[in-house]
Amino acid sequence: MGIPLQNSPFSLTSFYFQSVSLTLSLSAYFSAESGTLPTR
Repeated sequence: MGIPLQNSPFSLTSFYFQSVSLTLSLSAYFSAESGTLPTR
């Protein structure tokens, strides 16, 4: 809250995991849409 994101040691890690989870969600969504995932 009071700590700037640039000076926070966890900002880069949280940003990395956030982008990774976003990419995984998007890829899983598009894979399900195109029917390449055998799940369900």
